[in-house]
Amino acid sequence: MTPMDYNSICNEIYEQILLRLERKDRESLRFAPKGTAEAILQSDVLLQFFHSLLPPRQPEDNTLRLEITGDTFVKRIEDRRLHKFLAVLIFASCPIEATILFVRKLVAQDAWPIISVKGRHLDFLPAHRSDLLDLFDKDGVTVDRVLGKQACFCPVVFHKRDEITVKNPEHYRLPYLEDEVEVGNGSFGRVFRVHIAKGHFYDPSLGIEYPKSIVLARKDYNVSSEYEVRGQGERDIIQKILKSNARDCKNILESFGSIEIGNTYSLLMPFAMCDLRGYMMEHHKSQPSTTEAKAKMVLCAEGLSGGLNFLHTKMQTSDRTEDLVCYHMDLKPSNILVFRDTTHDPEGFIWKLSDFGMSRVKIRRGRSEVEKDFNTWFKLRNDNPESTPSATINRRGEGTYLAPESKLSGPSMKSPSDVWSLGCVLSVLFAYLEEGKAGVESYQRERNNNPKADGIDRFFLRAGNFSPARVHPAISIRHKRLVEAARQRSLEESQIVSHMLTYLETSVFKLEPKDRNDAAQIQAKLLEIFRRYIELQPPPDRSERDASLSSWRDRLVR
Repeated sequence: MTPMDYNSICNEIYEQILLRLERKDRESLRFAPKGTAEAILQSDVLLQFFHSLLPPRQPEDNTLRLEITGDTFVKRIEDRRLHKFLAVLIFASCPIEATILFVRKLVAQDAWPIISVKGRHLDFLPAHRSDLLDLFDKDGVTVDRVLGKQACFCPVVFHKRDEITVKNPEHYRLPYLEDEVEVGNGSFGRVFRVHIAKGHFYDPSLGIEYPKSIVLARKDYNVSSEYEVRGQGERDIIQKILKSNARDCKNILESFGSIEIGNTYSLLMPFAMCDLRGYMMEHHKSQPSTTEAKAKMVLCAEGLSGGLNFLHTKMQTSDRTEDLVCYHMDLKPSNILVFRDTTHDPEGFIWKLSDFGMSRVKIRRGRSEVEKDFNTWFKLRNDNPESTPSATINRRGEGTYLAPESKLSGPSMKSPSDVWSLGCVLSVLFAYLEEGKAGVESYQRERNNNPKADGIDRFFLRAGNFSPARVHPAISIRHKRLVEAARQRSLEESQIVSHMLTYLETSVFKLEPKDRNDAAQIQAKLLEIFRRYIELQPPPDRSERDASLSSWRDRLVR
C-alpha cells in the first residue's frame, strides 16, 4: 500500500465523517452519532494515518519524531479510546505538527492516564481551553480549531431515569435527528416532541443502549432563583421522585430521565398520541356511538383514578425506605395523556397522569416528615394565559379544575383537592359521552356565563362579601340533562348515568375537603359503572364481551 500524505488521508477521513454526521445542514446542530469515530478509524486506517505522520523515507520504527511504532500507535488508540480525540483533530483540519504533539503526549507516553496541571484527564472530551493550550504548546490557532469542532463529537447520551447536567452547552450537542416540535404548553413548562438518535438513550438497569432511534416528549421548565440557591439538595429530591416506584403503576406517566442545561430543567417522557382534551375536542369530536365504547372510556377513567390513588397512598423511593405522597395540584384533561394500548384490545387506550412530580410532595421516613412545593422552583411562563388576571385565564382549562380551597388566602391543597379536580374531569367526561365535543363546549359556556362566575370558568362560585363559596349550580343542571338524555335511549342507561353523577354531587363536589371521598373510592365507583355498562350489551354478544373486557380490565390495571 502506497503511503498517503497527511493532508490527503485527513481529507478522506474528513469526508467519511461528514457523510455520517446527523443534521449536517446546520453547523450549530450537526453531530457525529456515538461510535462514528470508532467506525471510521479502524485499525487499518489508523496504521495508514500513522504512516502519513512519518517523514519521507523514514522507517516505521523510527523513534525520533513520534517516539512510537505503528503497531503500538494503533493498539494505544484503541485501548485508550482516543478515536474521538483524533477525529476532532482531523475534522478541525489541525496541522500535522499539532497531531504529532497529540501522539507524543497522549499516545506515546507509557504512563496512563495523563493528568493536566489542573488535575483533569487530558484525553477527556470536551476539553478545556487551558488543557488544550498545554497539550499543543500554547498554539492558540490549533486550540481554537479544536474548540470549534469538538462539540460535534460530544453529543449527549441520555440515561433512563437519571439526571444529566450540561454546564457548558456550547461544548455539547443534543442528539436530535430533526427539529424539536412544540406540542403543548402549560403554566410552567413547554412540551416538545424530540427524535433521539440510535445509541443516545441508555438504560443503566439493563446495561444497553436503545438499538433504534426513539421519539420522546421533553418538557422544559425555567429554573427559579430559589431552586438555584438550594442547589443539590433539591435536585436529590426530584431524583427520588423520578426514580420512585411510580413506574409500577401503568396509569402514571413514567419519567425517562432529566437534563439540566443552563437555567432550563427538562423531563423526558414517553410520547403520547394526544392528551384527553385533544382527544375530545380535536381527534374524536363525536360522542361514542355504542355502550361498549362508553364502557371503555369509563374503564380508562377508572384506571386514571387508580393512578391518582397510587400518587396519594402507594409511592415509595426506589430503596423503599421513604414513603412519598404526591399531590398533583393541576389535574385537568390536558394533563391526562392518551396512549394506544393494544395489548388486550386492538382498539384499546390507556390514560396516564402527567406532571405529577412537579407539584407538591410529602416525604416520610420513620416519624420524620418533610413537604416540598416544586412550583416555587420553576418560573411561571410570561406568555401563558394563566400568568395574567385576564378573564381568558382558563379558556383552555387552566384553573377550571382547581378546587375551591385553591382560592383561599394561604391555601392548603392536598389529596382532597386532587379529588375535586378528578370529579370535574369525570363530569366533563360524561358530558362528552352524551354529546361529544359540543357537549363539552356547551357545558363550559353554562359554567362561564353564570352572573356570579366573574367571567371565569370554574366548578364553584367564589365567596362574595357576605356569602360563602358554593358548588356551581350548572353542575346539577347539566347532570339532570344528561340523565334525561340517557333515559330517551333506555331506562337502564339512565340509571347508570344518574348513579354516577349523583355520586359526584354527593361525595366529590363538597366544599369541605374532608367531606370528599378519596381516589380509591372513586375508582371503585367507576369500576361498578363499567360493569353496569357491560351488562347493557345485548345478547348473544354480552357474555363474550363481558368476559373479554373484564379480562382486559384486570390485566390493564393490576
